[in-house]
Parts: sequence; structure tokens; C-alpha cells
Amino acid sequence: MDDPYEGELFTWIITLFGQEQFTQEEIEFIWTDKRKKLQSVEYEVPSRDAKITVEKGFWFSSHEQWKLLFLPYRLSSTYKRIQANNERARTWHSSVH
Repeated sequence: MDDPYEGELFTWIITLFGQEQFTQEEIEFIWTDKRKKLQSVEYEVPSRDAKITVEKGFWFSSHEQWKLLFLPYRLSSTYKRIQANNERARTWHSSVH
């Protein structure tokens, strides 16, 4: 549950619906622990002298972004840009390897 990928979706469920099972301190601890693994990375664009900022993934598999199907992350212009960069990096990486 400490990952910023699928585990984040589960953490939101706990945050929104688990007040009877968890204390506020426990929920805050889960979020604090999770932030340690949420990291940005500069991806070097193949065949270009450029870098883009992406969210570091574990496998960088598309399933790590399931949270975007259920939660309104794309309302944030910053996160929307990062997500678009993630998909660009995934596409470039697949075309080179």
C-alpha cells in the first residue's frame, strides 16, 4: 500500500470511506509513508537533446496509472502535464527498445 501507483487508489478508498476502521493519525501515516516513493525523474528523450519530467514508476507499466481512471488527477494542470510526459516516455522507450 505504500506505493504511489495502485496502492494510492486503495489509500484513497481508506481515506474517503475508512474513518470507522482507521484513526486520522493512521491515515496520515499512510499518506506520509507513501510520499517517500513519489518521485520525479528526468527522462532523456531518445535522438533529441532534451529531457522531460516524468513520475518514477516501479515497472513503468501502464497499469500503474489505474488511479487516473477513478480519481480527478487530470484536473491539475501540473499532473496532467506529468501524465502526458509519462506516456511520451513510454512510447519513445518502446520504439527504441
